[in-house]
Amino acid sequence: MNKFINKTLKSGFSMPAIGKGTWMTNIGHKPRPSLKDDARIEEIKLALDNGITYIDTAERYANGYEETLIGKAIKGRNREKLFLVSKVSSDHLGYDDVIQSAKSSIKRMQAQYLDLFLIHQFNPEADLKETMKALDFLIEKKLVKNIGVCNFSVKELQEAQSFTKNKIVANQIHYNVSFREPEQNGVMEYCRKQDIMVIAWRPYEQELLTKKSRVTFDELAAKYGKTPSQIAAAWLSLQNNVVILSKLTKLNDIEKTIDAIGIKIEPKDIEKFNKENN
Repeated sequence: MNKFINKTLKSGFSMPAIGKGTWMTNIGHKPRPSLKDDARIEEIKLALDNGITYIDTAERYANGYEETLIGKAIKGRNREKLFLVSKVSSDHLGYDDVIQSAKSSIKRMQAQYLDLFLIHQFNPEADLKETMKALDFLIEKKLVKNIGVCNFSVKELQEAQSFTKNKIVANQIHYNVSFREPEQNGVMEYCRKQDIMVIAWRPYEQELLTKKSRVTFDELAAKYGKTPSQIAAAWLSLQNNVVILSKLTKLNDIEKTIDAIGIKIEPKDIEKFNKENN
């Protein structure tokens, strides 16, 4: 399968099926001296050199420092062939703050614009109408191509959409074959019906599997000649409106994830596995 495959919604919004996450453990704080900048930059370059064009970050990651490293990693590359995503923090959701956050992220990454700009987390204290108005402004000024959210419930998605003239194209959520809460609370169904892309972070998490489902998981891996992690990735990728977001720090991880999106799991196997993990 073509490693550069995209997922496309009915609306025409399209994004890569696999993304590299760049979460840093010292989230929200200044970078520690112990952080190895060169190694992190090389990780991003490794992903880019091997077909991963979607890079995901946030202003909260080391207080914007991760964005600076991304800027160094993408320097000299064709911007039009990249899909760059960042997020505005939940404490920066005022009108002026949203606009400044986007501009700062773009500047740190030396990116000219963002392909997708997300609200990192719903904040009940913020004026969501003003937040969405600012996101509309960013699209109007072509600083941002598309807008979305992270970890929004159905109610929160509905409220956000009511305040914007532009479509919310994505909801980045914790979702995988082991963690099925977005199915239980209606988020997955709502996103499918509303033509919203689900960006699934932490796509494997096999430690959450029950003993019974782990046996089935191993059986599927053996049947299709793949690893359990590849089966988990394939389960996600087979859903029309779901893309995968993972750290992808090693070449082996990148190659196996790319290979996984081409696995065709038989419907009867998916049904059996879904029953055991609901």
